[in-house]
Amino acid sequence: MKSKTPLKLFSFMLLWFTLVPQPAYAYLDLGTGSYIFQMAIGMFVGALFAVKMFWSTIKESIVGIFSKRNKG
Repeated sequence: MKSKTPLKLFSFMLLWFTLVPQPAYAYLDLGTGSYIFQMAIGMFVGALFAVKMFWSTIKESIVGIFSKRNKG
């Protein structure tokens, strides 16, 4: 039973910090939004490149799954 206690504590803290906001005295300039946008585009392009590199493996796996269902 003690193993669930950290999970309950983490859940409570997550809810607390989400539902009870504190003021953040910070400044985000225009460059921050541009940097976040560039990171999002970079992650998207990286994911597309990974799919391109492993497309044959992905395709064989999907074909293998569906061909097993049709045979059985």
